[in-house]
Amino acid sequence: MWGEASPIYLSKVRGLFPADDPDGVIRATMLAKCMIAREYRPHDPRLEPVELGVDVGAGGDKTDIVLRRGCKATLVDEISTRDPEIVAGAIVKAIKEFAPRSCKIDTIGWGWGVAGQVKQNIRESGIECQIVGVQVSERASDPERFANLRAEIWWDVGRANCEELAWDLSEMGDQCAADLLAPKWVPTPRGQIKVEAKDEIRKRLGRSPDQADALLLAFYDGRYGLEMYLDALAAEQRAARAPKHIEGATPASEIAISPEDGRRIQQYWDALGKR
Repeated sequence: MWGEASPIYLSKVRGLFPADDPDGVIRATMLAKCMIAREYRPHDPRLEPVELGVDVGAGGDKTDIVLRRGCKATLVDEISTRDPEIVAGAIVKAIKEFAPRSCKIDTIGWGWGVAGQVKQNIRESGIECQIVGVQVSERASDPERFANLRAEIWWDVGRANCEELAWDLSEMGDQCAADLLAPKWVPTPRGQIKVEAKDEIRKRLGRSPDQADALLLAFYDGRYGLEMYLDALAAEQRAARAPKHIEGATPASEIAISPEDGRRIQQYWDALGKR
């Protein structure tokens, strides 16, 4: 699976410390340190938050689901099918099992339909989980530095977490390590960071870094962190303002309100919203 010059082969077979690729997004020396298991206390705050990342397979690729518990990552499922219902079902199963606060799904290609099916399934089941679609081909939040969102995620999540030893990848295994070391980067004519596209990696290596992409989604917040916070805040405000049902009371829709009363009620709600 890996050539004799690959960092995985050098470290696992020959017992040599791998050299860093100057064109690689992630340095092998720092990644090796992140693969060392850590100890955790019961209810350790380092194991929060709980989130899922899903890289939906395209073509012959597999769909990977990665669980993030704080700084610790675990591959929870790998699916070899292009049936969107089966993939959506596997994601919903993981959501039920691990109760993540969010699940971030790659929505390029048929991943968009899978994300929609997952949203519908958890809504019908009454499950609380923010489903976030991520299209890495979109514009980066910092377009001066990055060519697209894919480059931003690989650099600010993958590279940064390795350089800062901010995540525990001891349960992810050799395949994920090989995936993380696969992409190369180049500067664009505008001086932006551009990370090698999946199709280019597939042509060069004969495989796609699916586990790494799912891992990065599990740890990615970015613009979606604010989106999730605002959605949760809006839901709390709606619940607080919702009229409580009283047995025998006349439904609000049947109460006649004069224009003057309506104006005063609106003023009250406006004032309340400014607190």
